[in-house]
Order: sequence, then C-alpha cells, then structure tokens
Amino acid sequence: MTTPLTFAPVHADGYWFSNALRFGGSFGTQLVLDIVVAALAVAAAWAVRNRRQWHGLNLWALCLVVGTLGVIAISTLTRRAGATSPGHLQLTPFGTLSRYTHDPADLLIYLVGNVAMFVPLGLFLHLAVRRWVLACAALAMLVSIGVEILQLPIYSRATDIDDVITNGLGGLIGAVVGGAVVWLARVGVLGAWVYQIVDGGTARSRLRVARVVPGETRLQQTHQDHQRDAGQAPGDRRHALAGQVGRRSDHQVAQPWAARDDHHEDTL
Repeated sequence: MTTPLTFAPVHADGYWFSNALRFGGSFGTQLVLDIVVAALAVAAAWAVRNRRQWHGLNLWALCLVVGTLGVIAISTLTRRAGATSPGHLQLTPFGTLSRYTHDPADLLIYLVGNVAMFVPLGLFLHLAVRRWVLACAALAMLVSIGVEILQLPIYSRATDIDDVITNGLGGLIGAVVGGAVVWLARVGVLGAWVYQIVDGGTARSRLRVARVVPGETRLQQTHQDHQRDAGQAPGDRRHALAGQVGRRSDHQVAQPWAARDDHHEDTL
C-alpha cells in the first residue's frame, strides 16, 4: 500500500515536505533526454527555416524556444540522482551564494550552471520576436519563477530565490546577444542568407543587404543598387545630370555650351 503524500510546515532546517515526490532518473538518463529534445528542436527549426512568420514570430526560433524549455524542464524538474533529502525553501536573496563563498569552485559551478542554462532561452526568445530585449529577459525570469514553484514537491530540489536571480541574469545576457545578432544581420555583417533567416522576410524590414566589393565603398555599391532598380546600366549619370539642369532623365540633356549654327556660318 502506497503511503499518501503528506504536507508539513517549514522546519527549522528549511525542509518543505516531510514526504516529497520521488521521481526522476540518473544523470546519464537526463543527459540523453536533453540531447534528444535539443536534436528534435534543431531538426524542426531547420525544417521551417524558410517558412513565413506566424503571428509575427519566426517559426524556426520558436522551435528552439520550445526545445530549450524542454531541456530546462528535464534538467530542473526531475529528482537528482542519488539524493536522500527532501527539497527545501530558500527565500533570502544571495543566501545560497554566500554559502558558496568559502569554495570558489562550487561558487563558479553554481553561477555558470544557472546562468548558462537560461542564456539560450533569452537568445531564442529575442530571435523569435526580434524586439524588446528587456521583455524577453523578463519572460525568461518568469520561466525561472515557474520552475522554482514547480520544484516545491520534487524530492531533492530546492526552491531558491538565488536561482531566479542567476537564471534571470542568464536570460538577460541571451536577449542582449540576440539583439546583437539581429543588428549584425541587418547591417549585412553576417551575410544575406543569415539576414533572411533572422529577419523572416517581413514587409517592414525588406532592407537590401549591401554587398561590399573589394575596392569599392558601401556608398558606391548602394548607388549601383539604386541604378539597377531603376533599370539603368552601372555608371549611367543621366539622373544626376537631369537633376542639375532641371529636366527629366528620359529627355535629352541640354549641353552647357551653345549649339553650333553651321548654316549661319555658310551665309557669311
């Protein structure tokens, strides 16, 4: 007969449940599941990379957001392998970080692990919406808060305010990196193909990615692009001359010197 789950008030040692949920698997099992979920997300993103946007969202980046959420869920919402204690609640800001100060190695592992886990989430969120860096970072922090709440009944897991702080920092870093990627793609640094994928081909952003030919300036290349769009041959200066004399470019441009009157000369 299975013993029912019983709830107990918070004890002096911080334990939240006297009989917490005990599910999960070994670290190897969790790692394999993370790899499988990540691979499926990448495959789905590659399959829809050329699709049009869905409600203003890039589908390929949205697939990566879903995959990242799956990896975070597997890594945080399952029981730690070999754990023998129930979960606990820690609501003192920087309380956990202060306990790690005596061991720099543990502090580094804690910080890097919690920050790095949410960097991809902030990055892919920004690539999905392509705006509002702070809003994407706030969404990543809300995901962290949800994870901490769901960890309350999970055996060996801790609901820790420091996890929210470090996860939020990772989401902010990822969103800033995503903003930098979008900007670099739009100015042409990352190439036309990356620009097309990142931008999603929206009508509001159909900016031409200028190709810089060795020996030419970006201004010269942009001028040639305008001439090509107008149906002119490169180097055609009809528009410039027409603007100087105030005439249309499809008419003959007046010469700056007087026309020769051969008939008048013959009669002299």
